Amino acid sequence: MINKELAVRFIAQVTQYTDYNVNIMNERGIIIASRDPDRVGQFHEIAYQIIHGKADIVEITKDDNYPGVLPGINMAIKPDNQCEGVVGITGIPEEIKPVALIIKMAIEVMVKYEKQQKEQLYHTNRKEQFLYMLIDESRSRSSEVRKMAVQLNYTEQCIRIPILIQDRNEEAEKLLELVKAEKNHKKEDISFILSDQ
Repeated sequence: MINKELAVRFIAQVTQYTDYNVNIMNERGIIIASRDPDRVGQFHEIAYQIIHGKADIVEITKDDNYPGVLPGINMAIKPDNQCEGVVGITGIPEEIKPVALIIKMAIEVMVKYEKQQKEQLYHTNRKEQFLYMLIDESRSRSSEVRKMAVQLNYTEQCIRIPILIQDRNEEAEKLLELVKAEKNHKKEDISFILSDQ
C-alpha cells in the first residue's frame, strides 16, 4: 500500500502546479495526505469502496451523500495493476477529469519509481554483502555464499577466473565502469573494487 511519507511528498509537489484539492487515501479509506490539512485522518467512504470493490473510478456529484466525501473524482492508484490506495480530486467531475487522470498517472509513476529504487537499493546491499562474503572467507560459510549467489542470479556452474587489477592512478571507479561497459562483460561476471585502489 502507498505509504504516508510518499503521499505527503506527492501532495507537496502537486500543490505547486494546481489549485485543485487533492487527497490520497490508504487501504482503510483514511485520508493520509491532502492539500487541505484539516481532512487528513478523516474516513473517506468512496475510497474504501474503491479499494474493497471492483470500480477503479467513482465520480461524485453534489447530489450524492457519502460520509467525508466532497464532489469530485476518486480513482484507484494501480502502478502495477494492484491497488495501492486512492487519489481523489475535488471539483465538478466533467471539468476536472483531464487533470484528475494526469494526477493519477503522476502518482502511479512516482509509486512505481519509489518501488524500483527500493528494489535497487536492496539488490545493491545484497550484492555488497555477497562480495564481502567472497572476500572474507573466514567469516562466511559456503552454504550462505551459495544461497546468496542464487538470490543474485549467479550460477555456481559458471567457470570464473579471478583477475586483480591494481590502479596506480587511483581512478578505480572509472576503470570499473570501463570493464563493465565492455561487450564481453556478462551478467555472470562479478566485478568490484576491493579497496581505494
